[in-house]
Amino acid sequence: MRLLVVGAGSTGGYFGGRLAQAGRDVTFLVRPERAARLRKAGSTQTSSMYRDLAQGKPIEADTIIGDLLTRARQRNVATPLIAAAHANLSIYQVRAAGNSGVPSV
Repeated sequence: MRLLVVGAGSTGGYFGGRLAQAGRDVTFLVRPERAARLRKAGSTQTSSMYRDLAQGKPIEADTIIGDLLTRARQRNVATPLIAAAHANLSIYQVRAAGNSGVPSV
């Protein structure tokens, strides 16, 4: 199956990239100037969420992925991969904040 990802920002770039890494046939629909920057050898173009992850900064899991998940649920659209990504990013946020996520007794 061929997949078309509209945009290569934080959400499209992340999910499209992960799907491509998994061997899926992914095409990104982006503006010509953005495509040229992404194709350039040694390109440093990355999504904002990736840069935040790489720098150990707080990420916007709820703002970006959580919103996408909420909108899908409101429309009864199954999104198991987005739900899994949100769960993983939420765990990352808790750990990055120095909290094990385990309630103290």
